[in-house]
Amino acid sequence: METDLDELTLHDYLRVMRRRWRWGIVPAIAIPLLVILWSSSQPDRFSATARVLVATSAAEDTINGGGRNLGIENRELINEINLAQSEVVASQVEASVGFEPNMTIEAARDADVLEFTAIEATPAAAAGAANAWAEVYVAQKQSDALASLEQAASSLQQRLEDLRRDRAGVREPLDAAEDAAAAAADAVLVAQTIAASAGEPTALQLRDLAEAQAELARLESARDRIESDLSPELTVIDAQIRTVSESVADLGIQGELAGLGSARLIDVAAEPVGPFGSSPVRNGLIGVVLGALVAAGVMLLRDNLDDSITSPSDIEKSVGIPVLGAIAVAKGIDTTELSRATLTQPLSPVAEGYHRVRTALQFAMMGSSVRTVLVTSANMSEGKTTTSTNLAWAMTVGQKRTVLVDCDFRRPRVHSVYGLKLSPGVTDHFMSGTPIADLVAKVEHEGSALGIVSTGELPPNPGDFVASPLFVQLIDDLKQDSDLVIMDGPPTLAVSDSLTLSGYADGVVLTVLAGSTTQNQLEASVDALNKVGARIFGAVLIGVDGSSPYGYSGRYEYRSDTDSVRATRFNRSWTGDNASND
Repeated sequence: METDLDELTLHDYLRVMRRRWRWGIVPAIAIPLLVILWSSSQPDRFSATARVLVATSAAEDTINGGGRNLGIENRELINEINLAQSEVVASQVEASVGFEPNMTIEAARDADVLEFTAIEATPAAAAGAANAWAEVYVAQKQSDALASLEQAASSLQQRLEDLRRDRAGVREPLDAAEDAAAAAADAVLVAQTIAASAGEPTALQLRDLAEAQAELARLESARDRIESDLSPELTVIDAQIRTVSESVADLGIQGELAGLGSARLIDVAAEPVGPFGSSPVRNGLIGVVLGALVAAGVMLLRDNLDDSITSPSDIEKSVGIPVLGAIAVAKGIDTTELSRATLTQPLSPVAEGYHRVRTALQFAMMGSSVRTVLVTSANMSEGKTTTSTNLAWAMTVGQKRTVLVDCDFRRPRVHSVYGLKLSPGVTDHFMSGTPIADLVAKVEHEGSALGIVSTGELPPNPGDFVASPLFVQLIDDLKQDSDLVIMDGPPTLAVSDSLTLSGYADGVVLTVLAGSTTQNQLEASVDALNKVGARIFGAVLIGVDGSSPYGYSGRYEYRSDTDSVRATRFNRSWTGDNASND
């Protein structure tokens, strides 16, 4: 039966495990053995880990003015891992240690630390590979930092030179005005010197001095005006020059600190004292857990893929017909003895189950005149003969004058259950005119008697035989001298005989074999019976789990009671011989 995994309770899981345990044996045993064998065949491996801090130094952070957080973002750590795993670093490590290390690089949790873990064949190789990789990474980080600083310094130096050229170009008018004012100042100084050397300056000397002083005043005024006009632009350029100059100076200091600030080895890998992951006990436990999980998965998958009927609720959900009873049968019971359980072992769980089926069937027949019941199944070997023989005797014990007719003209078995011969039987009545009274064998036990009609010699075309008017008349004649005729018919899906027989029966009882009959087969059987207008009283589930609430616990054990059971032929009227009352 297919199981809805979303609705399974703990009890359902245990029930599935109990039902499908055979499917879990192989993975539960094989997987731990394979894990142990695999681990024992693996050479010893040793693991060593070196740790590198990826962060800025205190001096570098001071230079940066605290603009960068001390912690490095996850994205930045991923970039660092990519750098550490790059071909540039890997090739240098391989050249250093002489082999290609088996390296794993991960970021430590809650820290700006990279962990370099090497797994190698010897402790020395593992520790050497881990330390070499970490050291090459640190050196590469330092080299990259220095190269970056040099490139930045070169760019800033070029920028500084460009700013200085721009400043010189802006100051050209001011420089010319300053030069002119300086020359005028020199002319005034010369005129003053000449006038002073003469003792009493002449009018010409005084005039020259006045003209020199007037020119100086004019040139100084022009210089001040030009300086005022150029001052804002020069202020901006000077500020830029100071900023770039400071940056150049800072880069020089950062270049000295680059070897300390970008990354540094904080934990050197030590040689491991023991191999990595080679504990037989641990590997065995892992194998056991893995095997148990796989076994559980296989059992659940097998149960989910299996659409066989396993419980009465499966029948009700699948086809919506009532379940008359569920018979719990222990393994290894002979089918012939099982078919006589109500006769030879009336106190057994199987007999009790069929007594309950009889009661349920009587309730189903209540309120209608039911004289014939067909017992059939969807497939062969699903308990229809077991049910018809046990039900027939249960009806007989329940004070019903009952005749059991073997209508399976392909594989008859009713006669063998009671140790009778195949003939005389139904076909002898038509072929040789054997009277009906001579066809009926009587099984007696403790005052009860059951009439048995065998098939006789098997006809060449059973389908046409059971559809003949003579066969219908035979069933009607048997009904005249009995309270109930039970017909044991062939499977509905194998041949059409039972569909024909259902037309003569007042109702049909379907037998279902737990774990064998599938939902599709049961649905097809019920659909075929419905199409011919058969009335289905219900189903009997055989082989249900004894722990199920529908089953009956205990084992069926056969104890021979042949001394008190007699199967005989009789030549008298069935009515006369069967003295049982309603």
